[in-house]
Amino acid sequence: MSSEHFTIRIAQKADVKNLCQFAKDIFLATYLPDFEKRSHLEELINSWFLEVRIEAEIQQPNIQYFLLVDDQDTIIGFAKTNPDEKETDSIFLSKFYIGEGHQGKGLGKRFLNYVIKKACTKQMKLDVKQCNTKAIHWYRRQGFKITGETNYDLQFSDETELRVPHYIMTK
Repeated sequence: MSSEHFTIRIAQKADVKNLCQFAKDIFLATYLPDFEKRSHLEELINSWFLEVRIEAEIQQPNIQYFLLVDDQDTIIGFAKTNPDEKETDSIFLSKFYIGEGHQGKGLGKRFLNYVIKKACTKQMKLDVKQCNTKAIHWYRRQGFKITGETNYDLQFSDETELRVPHYIMTK
């Protein structure tokens, strides 16, 4: 999908370095207020967005990274889909981010609709932190409904533990 201002495409091996840097930057900006220690968030980011890990995922046929890029092929958003582990007819949207300078312009809605159309079989699920009311409201406007709850239990190298409650949303 393209327009005069952006293109949506599947990530390739050549995109891994830029994708990892974009993901690290956006995660730091998005989630730093939720962490007492910056080092905890950096520990998560550095384990989740290793270039070797993302490169391996890109090569798996059941995982897709969608990139939203501008006219200079700079990443301004990304989404990751993978099979739902619990329901075979569902796709799980495990990552969906639009860069701060590009939010509020309708790109997110267009990007999400494209990802759903290309990746989804019957239904799409995602999870969102229960305290992230802005994202919950946005996903509801896109047709998602809260259908459950889950917790992510995180443990850091300094043995600190953190439980992060999430809603499961389905469309």
